[in-house]
Amino acid sequence: MTVAHEVADDLLDAAFDGMADYEAAFDVDEVHLFEHGDDGVWRPVQGFPLGDAPTR
Repeated sequence: MTVAHEVADDLLDAAFDGMADYEAAFDVDEVHLFEHGDDGVWRPVQGFPLGDAPTR
């Protein structure tokens, strides 16, 4: 999750402070490596399976 991107330091600090109590929970079964191209676009390069995701 991206909360603030390419913003001034004071806005990044405000986003950090504003999200201090934020919590999220989710299952993850794979993590992806992305590469930032010269054209400014993020593209997936490789996936890394994590095995069986825990159930809740």
